[in-house]
Formats: sequence, C-alpha cells, structure tokens
Amino acid sequence: MIRDIKNTIIYHGSYTEVKIPDLSRCAVGKDFGVGFYTTTDRKQAVKFAKRVARIHGFSHGILNIYITYQI
Repeated sequence: MIRDIKNTIIYHGSYTEVKIPDLSRCAVGKDFGVGFYTTTDRKQAVKFAKRVARIHGFSHGILNIYITYQI
C-alpha cells in the first residue's frame, strides 16, 4: 500500500536540534543501518528523544518536527 505523503508531519527524536539531516554524522551499527530515522508517531519520537538524551547525559531530549511537501 502506498500512502499519500503530501504534507505529512514526521518526527525525529534526538538530544540535539537537527535542522538539516547529515548522514555522515549518523551512527554506524543501528538496527537498519546508517540512516536518519523518522516516524509519524509523535509519542514514539518523544520517547526516543528522552531515552537518547539520557544516554548522552542530557536532562531533556529534542523533538525535531518536519513537514514533507509534494512538489
């Protein structure tokens, strides 16, 4: 099934703000390989942001929000 991705909100949970994803900064050895992981599930991204912030010694995570546009 192909979803209509026009104007879809996607989230990236992190310990830092990510304005422009840079694959050269991605960690090696992730479950699905090197990549910039996003989700349409806000709760999942928030949970991951809190977890990864704690792992890296930060008191809070960052929820990066992006909107996809069909051109």
